[in-house]
Order: sequence, then C-alpha cells, then structure tokens
Amino acid sequence: MTLLITLASTSAIHQSSDYRLSYKGVPLETRNGVKQVHFSAVNWTGFVTFSGISSDDQGYNTISWLTELSSSLDPALSVEAFVSAVAARGTVRLNRATGDRRLTLLVAAVANSRCQLYELTNWERQDVRDRCGGLGALSHRQINISVPTVLVHGARRALPAGAREALLRQYRATADIGRVRAALEACNRLAHSRNRQEISPQCWVHSLFKDGGTAGFNSGRAPGSPTFLWLGTDASQIRLPSEIQQSARTLIQMVGVRGAGVPTPPPEGPERVAAIISPSAEWREPNSALPRITMLPSNTQLTLRKNQTVTFPLCTAELEIDPARKYSTPMDLPAYTRIACLPSVDGASPRDWQYICDFKIIDGSLEVTLRQLSVALRSKNLAARLPLLADDEELVLVAPTGSLVLVASRESPLIRADLLAQIQIRGFPELRTSAGGTTKVDAGVRD
Repeated sequence: MTLLITLASTSAIHQSSDYRLSYKGVPLETRNGVKQVHFSAVNWTGFVTFSGISSDDQGYNTISWLTELSSSLDPALSVEAFVSAVAARGTVRLNRATGDRRLTLLVAAVANSRCQLYELTNWERQDVRDRCGGLGALSHRQINISVPTVLVHGARRALPAGAREALLRQYRATADIGRVRAALEACNRLAHSRNRQEISPQCWVHSLFKDGGTAGFNSGRAPGSPTFLWLGTDASQIRLPSEIQQSARTLIQMVGVRGAGVPTPPPEGPERVAAIISPSAEWREPNSALPRITMLPSNTQLTLRKNQTVTFPLCTAELEIDPARKYSTPMDLPAYTRIACLPSVDGASPRDWQYICDFKIIDGSLEVTLRQLSVALRSKNLAARLPLLADDEELVLVAPTGSLVLVASRESPLIRADLLAQIQIRGFPELRTSAGGTTKVDAGVRD
C-alpha cells in the first residue's frame, strides 16, 4: 500500500506519492517513478498515479500493462475513452493477479485548457463513506473539481482530517507551486510518522497545469523518474543515443512544457511520384492452420508534394478463425505476436517493420489490434539516395493511422480491412550539406 494525496482544481492538479513498496510483507523503498506514468495524446496530456498492487510473483505488473495498453490505443483517443480502456484492461489483468489485488488509479489530465480528474478503483471510493466491498471490476468515475478539492487514497487513515483541511485552506490561499509542494511533502512526512510500515518519509510531487505544462519534484532524491508514454507508440522501440546509454546516468528530476503544436506549412514545390510496395506476410498459431493473420501484398503509386499529408491503404489485413473453435480464455492465445512486413518506397525500406498484434477474447470472438508503426526515411541514412528527396528532406510513413482492430466471430470467421497509412515529405534543415547546398529532387511518373 502507499499514500496518494491530490490537490485538484480546473486550473491545476498537484499530487504526491511516497516510494514505499512491500514484497511478501516486507516494506522497502525502491526506484522513484514506479507508481506514476505520464501519458501524451493528440488532444490531451496527463498522469496516471496508482496505489495498491504493483506486481506479484506470477507476472502481474501494473506499469507493464499500462505500457502495453498505451501502445495499442489511437493517439486521437479522448480522455474519457482512455479511462474506460484503462478500467477494462486493468480488470482483466487484476483477475489474473495473486495476493492482495487492491488497486486504485487516478487519471489527472488536461484537455481544452481545463484539468480533469478520474478515479478508478476496485476497493475504495471517495464519494461513499465506506470502502467498496469485494475486489470486482475497476469502477471509474470523473471527480468534480470545479471547486478546489483534496483527496487521499491508499493508506488514507494516516493523514488526519485536520491536516487535510489545513492543506486545502493553504491551496485556496496561494497558487505558488513551491508552497503547495512543501505542504504536500509535510503531509507525507506526517502520515509516515503515523504509519511507518506502509508509507515512506520521502515522496514524489508532480503538478499538471491547465496549459499542459508539468513539473515534478523528487523529495528524497530516490533514483528514477516517472515513465513517459505516448498513445499509439511502442515504448520498447524507443532507443536512447549510445552516449547516454554508456554514461549510466540516472535521472532524478524533471520538468515538462507542453503548448500549442506547430502547424504544418502549406504544400509547396513540384509533384513527385512514389512507388510504395508492401509484401505479403502471415502469422499462424503454432501447429494449427487457424487463427491466421495475413497481410496481403500491394503495389501503389502516389503523387506527393512537400508538406502534404496523403492517406492511402498500405495493404489489406485479414483475420481468419475456426468457427468451430470456441475461444474462451486469454490462455488460448499469446498476449500478442509480431508480423514482419517490410514496406518499401522507391526501393528504400526501414531497417525494421514488425506489426505488433494484440489478442483479446470477448464473448467467444477474437479481437486483434495492430499497433501503430512509424519511420522517417532520409537519403543520408540509406545505402542509395532516394531520388524522391532533397538532401534536407525526409519522408515520414505512419501505419496504421491510429490502431487497426479486426474482430472475427463464429458468424463472421473471415474479416478483411484496409490498413490505412499516412505519408508526408517534410523539410529537415539540419540535414543540409556543410556547403549549404541541397540536391535537387527527381519528379515525374515512374514506370
């Protein structure tokens, strides 16, 4: 168990969480950041902070399933839809966990210059006097923060009512982040003095402001920092530069700023024709003909202009199941699989292109979600220069445009859908040659 303290209003949300974890009943502190995840989407940004089960001996891990879920979601997903997805995925994973399965998650988000707060829990609710009985599904609701509010989750009895009231009075009296942070740290230390078994004296305090800006303070300087995720992006594919990896440095502080996006310049320059090929690829369940996922081959010619985003079907994805087979439990299939299907643009290909396919069984139907992939092709990184590009340009390919979901059932055992992609040529001034010149592009129709 841990302690989460939240001060919230529509203009800012401040939260503190201690570092305490326990393993087989033995309390311990561990790396900072194990209880917070920062999410970014197209139209919102926010934090998920949790109290309760972090992991068990059988493979359950709260951060892990949040990370897996994030990569499978559409980046344009709304906050409300994201909360529902977290509740659904969390309920499934908690049903497989062992030991103490109590879990509370708080989603603090900002969208349209307004802060929002959601509570997801299978055992405690702030809007009822007593905690929920049983450990069923994660229930979720939006919390009204139209007026400043203080909430305490986890080992909540360790923070007296008088301390909560004093904290709220101070929050109403000042918006100074330094004073708010100091007040949260003081509350955490007070709670630790009353419950040393479940609460550590140090804590992480993070803030989310209505303009999308964030700040975090590591009180206690425990190594580590919260996980950062982007909806629709596979975090396992993100690689740090080698010089950072070799330095073995540990981050203990952070600050973030998020503002209005930079609009894409208008299309410019001549039309260019690109030949895009996607090969065939297939996955089958080992020792079985079905289920089967197939990427059907395609050969497409597109007319492009610099800064113009073109949406097109990169290929057709096909899912087929055995209608006589009943899919009933998650153990019938792996959690996910990978399908290597390397596309090419005028003969140039990314080094790696593997669609990650997540499996989900719903009422006997098989649901497969293809996660999003992306690449930026630059002539200087290729064995041969792309005639399509100038030296200070790159070609960006994203597929699918969000996430592609295929659902096959006994009534419809064979499903096909276009895998939509987006492609764009954009300027990248840093790629200019040292002489300051650029190579001209070849435009025109190819055979």
